Amino acid sequence: MPRSNRVRAELALLLGAVGTLVAQPAAGQDFDAQLKWTAAKVVHYRIVGDFTGRMMIMQGKYTLQSAEITDHLEVELDWDNQEMVILGTPVVRNAPTKFAAGDTGGGPPGLSCPPLRMAKPAEFASVTRVTAMSILLVIEFQQQMGEGAIPWTGPTASGKCGDAWDPALPSTETLDVQLQLPPGMMLAMSPEQSGYDRSKDGKSLLPKPENGWSWVITPSIVR
Repeated sequence: MPRSNRVRAELALLLGAVGTLVAQPAAGQDFDAQLKWTAAKVVHYRIVGDFTGRMMIMQGKYTLQSAEITDHLEVELDWDNQEMVILGTPVVRNAPTKFAAGDTGGGPPGLSCPPLRMAKPAEFASVTRVTAMSILLVIEFQQQMGEGAIPWTGPTASGKCGDAWDPALPSTETLDVQLQLPPGMMLAMSPEQSGYDRSKDGKSLLPKPENGWSWVITPSIVR
């Protein structure tokens, strides 16, 4: 099947028999706006992701240390609305990982331990590449555990926490998060029809949070 035909078929599947919707627009739809989005050749997307959850932030030979963290990333890209491919190189902005207040104390839960010795902090997600497989956006990132030392009681567990320190070396892992890139015309449909909530100003689509991630996707027509 030619690429253009395959792209149209995928879009029709995503929208759920869009031809029927065009023939008989349901309540809550802006038919003229849908046609405008469909006719657009290039759409700009601003994608903001926020993560909240627990992360293993340091790993020594004998001990591990986790913490509640938050992270923030932003991606901007231009999208060929007809061929469904990324145009040019996406712009990426990475924010440093933040740790919950009071959650970087060292040692196992329940023990009174001194704070971690952290020479290099952990990073949950530093975006390195953004690609697309049809309407599926793949955001690739590096996750890095911190460097330093974790307080512990020592191998006999007879001392106080902090009598011994377990050195922790940094390690890096490449991971990704996959996000469906919704057509801009979904802004002209009700949340019940599109499956996406809206921002207060009505300009952004809000996918359902998943695996600790929440997203704000803002499309705008370039031409």
